[in-house]
Amino acid sequence: MPEDRSLGRNVHIYSANDTSTVIGGLRRTNGMTNANFYSMVEITYILDKDYKLRYEGGTIVKRDDNPLQPGKYFIGTAGSIITNNEPWLVRTGEGRPKIYTTTFRDAVRKRDGGCVMTGYRALNAAHGSWTGFCATRIFPLEYAEHWVDPGDDPSITTPISRKSALRRGIGVYSVQNGLLLRTDIRQRFERYLVSINSDVSSQVCSSEFQPLIIFLGQLQDRLLPAR
Repeated sequence: MPEDRSLGRNVHIYSANDTSTVIGGLRRTNGMTNANFYSMVEITYILDKDYKLRYEGGTIVKRDDNPLQPGKYFIGTAGSIITNNEPWLVRTGEGRPKIYTTTFRDAVRKRDGGCVMTGYRALNAAHGSWTGFCATRIFPLEYAEHWVDPGDDPSITTPISRKSALRRGIGVYSVQNGLLLRTDIRQRFERYLVSINSDVSSQVCSSEFQPLIIFLGQLQDRLLPAR
């Protein structure tokens, strides 16, 4: 039976034109801001006209860094509100060459030294032990064709062959497409219970937003544009 991802939600989203039907929600956690929430709404819903978010009682929610509060929120717009049905890419295992797995893993370990989300350091790394830490792809390799699709942002395309990119470790195959995560955090990351907003660089927060977009930070300059 599919997991009920709505359990524990304390933020509920409605259309201002239908205040009796919940159209989405999330589990608000510490560190989540109003600005984060606006970004989540804009990814989850297709809005063809300007909109405002109002808190229960009618107060307009500003797009700022104030903490998001639990409760009911209403999307007010003269246009339509359509739930984004863009399919999400299920992580199924990457099946990549073992030699490259080792190269990628070692480079991520050397760069990060510990879990970039929690700050836990791999204290026994100097003795060759990385137990409890996993080098993890941000963009899964099994969907590499999406990375080089001409319809994608041209700043992340790789204008060379896949074989060459793999050998040279660039683009989607780059160490820049990786994070060192604690094993339990990786499990959440792989299930899209924690995700990355590249516009935010000072926060770590986790929730279970449906369809899914959570904000993560404290990566500083580790995640540079892939070249």
